[in-house]
Amino acid sequence: MQSDTVIKAYVLSLAQGVVRVHWFEGIDGDSGPFGFIAGNNGAAPKRLSYTSITQLIKALGQTPKYVGWVLLDGKHYGFVFEGPVMATWAGPGVTAKVALGAKVRVIQPRTGEGTESEGVDLTPSPLLIADVPPKLVAEARANRTRPFPWDGDFTGAASVSWEAPGSAKGLHPVGHLRVLAVDGRDARDLSATSGVSFTVDPNFLSYATVPIRITAVLRRNGDKPAGFNLKYESTSGWKGAGGWYTVPAGTQWTTKTWAIKDPQFVGKWGVHFGFDSDSTQNSGYSLLSVTVEKGE
Repeated sequence: MQSDTVIKAYVLSLAQGVVRVHWFEGIDGDSGPFGFIAGNNGAAPKRLSYTSITQLIKALGQTPKYVGWVLLDGKHYGFVFEGPVMATWAGPGVTAKVALGAKVRVIQPRTGEGTESEGVDLTPSPLLIADVPPKLVAEARANRTRPFPWDGDFTGAASVSWEAPGSAKGLHPVGHLRVLAVDGRDARDLSATSGVSFTVDPNFLSYATVPIRITAVLRRNGDKPAGFNLKYESTSGWKGAGGWYTVPAGTQWTTKTWAIKDPQFVGKWGVHFGFDSDSTQNSGYSLLSVTVEKGE
């Protein structure tokens, strides 16, 4: 939902030191219904996202000052700003009751409604918490320079990996793929999509350029030919690696490795690399795992 996304986008950007964020766009233009205001005249209705960004500005002020992050109950995201004010939400598909240990003011960004409570009901939709207890502020301040806890700290890791059906250790596929049981093992079936993209934990690799190896374990789903181009973010933009790869025929699992010398995983388009089959005519294969390793 746009009203949730705008809060998360601005909060995460501010927490990472981004100086300017431009939302596309403030008022609907010729690109579609993406604005805070649904139209380009004075009578146009304001969307929920308009109320959400208004409440965020009201809570954080014109020049927000980031304090640090916390994990509520050890797993729910919280980002604290001077005020003190905290933006918090739960992970996808998660709901939880969290005690904060003191009375706070809970603000619903979509409506601006505020209530007083000593706890919050968290969902994936963000809440704004005013009068954050000193203990949480101190915890956030201590965490300020530490990596965000996105399922682990991969700052010094030699590799990151993903394994079907959903084990992500610093490497995350984008989107939802169908799980297929193959010889008693769960794999991700790509036959209904033209490709799959991945994001790498930014503490593992981002602007730095070092040689890497990307390794996939995969197999063809049937007799029909299948294949893809590995495309990745490089120092010279989005490019291919090694040309078209045809998944070998047969029922065996195959391991394929690509050596890449010039990665630069900054996420310009929200992803870092992907397997592009062009269409579902070529995507009849399944993935068991993908690994990204540093080194020649």
